[in-house]
Amino acid sequence: MGRAQVILRTRNGSPCIEKHNVSHVEMCFYQDIAPQMQLLGIQTPKVYHCDAHTRQLHLEYIPHSMSLEALNADKETFRQLAAIHHYSIPAQQPVRLHQWTIQQTEHALKHLQLPSAAGQQLCQLQSKSSDLFLPIACLSGDSNTGNWGRRDQGELVLFDWERFGRGSPAIDLAPLVKGMGTVEDYQAIARRYLAYSTLMPEDQLVRQIILAKAWIVVEVVNLLKDRKKASAEQYLSWFRQVIPDWLNLAA
Repeated sequence: MGRAQVILRTRNGSPCIEKHNVSHVEMCFYQDIAPQMQLLGIQTPKVYHCDAHTRQLHLEYIPHSMSLEALNADKETFRQLAAIHHYSIPAQQPVRLHQWTIQQTEHALKHLQLPSAAGQQLCQLQSKSSDLFLPIACLSGDSNTGNWGRRDQGELVLFDWERFGRGSPAIDLAPLVKGMGTVEDYQAIARRYLAYSTLMPEDQLVRQIILAKAWIVVEVVNLLKDRKKASAEQYLSWFRQVIPDWLNLAA
């Protein structure tokens, strides 16, 4: 749901992605960071053309989409995420600032119209979320299933780096939990990831993944409504059904 425009084009007889209105963060990522990450086995799309003046990128087209089930079953998903998280971002590199404010929460609650108790629980989660945004790890910032694909040769590739930044690994792990998930689902994701990372203990990571999932709800609701997405009411209806019970689990 970013602001960039993405068009499938043909380049030298092969498909490629033409991306317009690219953010400064993503442009700098592909210029400066992607080549370094590729040396670490982190697969990002090849860059065919990069024009900072026109804010335009021509990128490798990744032909095969990934289901959430396939991502969770593939050890490479967690190896690559751990490699990203252990990467040291240069001090002057432009990054996206991630945050979860009470104002964002109140804005989302106006749209969600949850029962009063559920609204209070969501606000309480926000008040406990500061550790999510401590700069302990490099992040994709947007690791949902729609931003992964597989090359014909089989390599798993992560694209769409508009939200490249710093924070808790939980921010990149929460999108891998299907729906809102159960405690067991969060534990399973944490354990798969911790086979490749030593950034934090399991109990702390599980708690932060749950917090990150709540933050994602707030972010998605606000984006859908503020950008007047046609799918907004469908998502809001689903959230209203599942969020109150899930908040009891998360509390």
